[in-house]
Amino acid sequence: MRRVLFVLVFVLVTLGLTRPLGAITINLTYVQPGEAFGFSPTQFATNGPGANARGGGNIQDIMDVAANVWENILPGEFTVDIEYGWQNIGGSHDIGRHVGRGVRISNNVTRNKGAWIMFDPGYRNWFLDRTPYDDKEYGSVRENSGTYDGKTINDERRFTNPNTSDAGGMDLLTLAMHEIGHALGLTTSNLADYRYDTKRGVDDGVRIATGLPGAGITVDLHGTHPEGIDTLLMAHLLHDGQRVFPSVLDIATIATVSRYDQVQTSFEALRAATRNPRNEIFKSLVQLPGGGTQQIDLGDIQVLPEPSVATALAALVGVLGVARPRRRVS
Repeated sequence: MRRVLFVLVFVLVTLGLTRPLGAITINLTYVQPGEAFGFSPTQFATNGPGANARGGGNIQDIMDVAANVWENILPGEFTVDIEYGWQNIGGSHDIGRHVGRGVRISNNVTRNKGAWIMFDPGYRNWFLDRTPYDDKEYGSVRENSGTYDGKTINDERRFTNPNTSDAGGMDLLTLAMHEIGHALGLTTSNLADYRYDTKRGVDDGVRIATGLPGAGITVDLHGTHPEGIDTLLMAHLLHDGQRVFPSVLDIATIATVSRYDQVQTSFEALRAATRNPRNEIFKSLVQLPGGGTQQIDLGDIQVLPEPSVATALAALVGVLGVARPRRRVS
């Protein structure tokens, strides 16, 4: 029986099924230097930051981890195609930007079906984490809550006190999660349709929807960024030497605009989503021969010994039927 379970888990690993079923899919395509971004034939990707980057990591691995986090936050069968790369943006403060392609998927729901994300290689102090699936480069972590419209909600999840000089730079993982957050909700087209459908004016902000954490709270906006709440991942200003994850208020704001009625908000679940899935799962595999009931962490999937081999084989067939392809990273 254990041999059958081992085969089952091995197939799950090779299929890459490392996140909850029913989550959104974020397809990633890296735009090579010299290639044009899809939104404009005159907008070309450039070389990376070179000497301005520390840490020894690469943009592809970091974007993959950032997408993992958001895939584990939002439910629903929806796919977003994102092209990303380096481009000279030319601003001293704007070191990342995104362009979205909104589509109306129902009478009152607009979401980005496609997006393009650019990072400025000219910024003087990038941190490209070689191990973006852990946070060991930071000495402290804090979760804080604030009270808005009489309701208390988590509004900060932040790692600080870098314990290496490299981590003292601007964390690309943080900015990647920020820009993907724009692609998933806080864009001009999404906000325009949200305001039209809810009859809210341009200065009325986003009122967190019923059923979501913090329902009834109004988040004021300046453009496509929350205004006056500097602790959020989606705030306009991010800082060197810190890693910021989506807070519950970040998540609820984006879910409201893009009409997701259920969300994953557990900080531990989001941090787990950043781990190197293959390494983490194989660590669990070696525990299988230990006897007793075994649980393998594959998103929300549990593999438990059953009385018959037939049961395990049926589970394997079921997984093969529902497994979805991993997003592409080129």
